[in-house]
Amino acid sequence: RTTIVSGGGLYDKSYVELCIAIYWSVLNTLVASPEVPESAKVVLCAGLQRAEALQNEGIAERPKEALAWALRYTIDAVLADLTESERSIAESWLPSQKESDSMEVMCVGRTSLARGIFYDGENNDVLDDYAIVGGNATFSVAEYSDREERASSASSAGRNSVPKK
Repeated sequence: RTTIVSGGGLYDKSYVELCIAIYWSVLNTLVASPEVPESAKVVLCAGLQRAEALQNEGIAERPKEALAWALRYTIDAVLADLTESERSIAESWLPSQKESDSMEVMCVGRTSLARGIFYDGENNDVLDDYAIVGGNATFSVAEYSDREERASSASSAGRNSVPKK
């Protein structure tokens, strides 16, 4: 909730990029946290993927504002799910709480939306994030080797999480 107050205040003062930075940082920190439930991480991954699509494809009329709102909707959805409340917004790119319970997390936290070189957690494999499905370097390096199979599933679901096996 503090994140919403801080980021929203910056957004209201037309510091949209700073709002995005705060939201992005918090969402990625939550993805990396062992304390966050897997179902919440699935929702977080979907929001981060949406943000990357907005950033990389310029699919919105006002991309920075759309990106900030995508991240905010993600935060709102996770808060609602964690408190077992009804979500106030339903976005097609966000899995429902029920859907997220049956999906695997397939993303890792990143520090920036900027494109660049992506290293695995042990700096063994260096991947060009353009080589990853849809240019989304949020995908886990562990899943890189079988990305074709998972890409098909993720693309058809419109998310970067897939049903559990």
